Amino acid sequence: MSATEHYLPPNWMQSHVGNRMASLFGRRFLSRLTVRGRHSGDPHSVPVAVLEHGGERYLIAPRGRTHWVRNLRAAGEGELRQRGRSRRFRAEEVPVAERPPLIATYRERFDRFPSVAATDPGSRKARNLERDPRVAISLTDREQPFTMAAIRGRVAEMLEGEEAFEVIDRISVKYTGHPYPLRSDRVVYLVEVEWAMAQQFG
Repeated sequence: MSATEHYLPPNWMQSHVGNRMASLFGRRFLSRLTVRGRHSGDPHSVPVAVLEHGGERYLIAPRGRTHWVRNLRAAGEGELRQRGRSRRFRAEEVPVAERPPLIATYRERFDRFPSVAATDPGSRKARNLERDPRVAISLTDREQPFTMAAIRGRVAEMLEGEEAFEVIDRISVKYTGHPYPLRSDRVVYLVEVEWAMAQQFG
């Protein structure tokens, strides 16, 4: 179902930062939706957050009538995959009058997508985060240095041991092609984003 009948295209922050974070945290937070294309007939996959509410499972498109919404309307069915398990389903669109409480619940749970920081548990960064959980991160597009983004938030969860290295290895494989080589003690902080912005100059 869609939140409305319009479609709001994602900005740079959502396309570049949000999509990259989705790929890194997909197994922990998201499912992968695969739907047959309404024109090509080829399967298309996107990361989605599945809302479980009142004993039912919902797919919600906060940005409106996205491509996956239109494909799912046309196909009437799709496949959800999470943590190596796949499940096919039939889609039934929720009437407009029943959508507001579902959309509100979805935004409460998923609008603040997590960022990540990894460090040695004895480092100054770790000690600072124990004292003050607030975090600020800024990013610059390497290929477009006049495009930047920033996020602010606070630590929501700390991961240790194998759970931490699962996240660290996914980041390392994404950017180097190999798992993180140093297996010394590391911790990962998941940061709940409270504010985000993107800006492009020139």
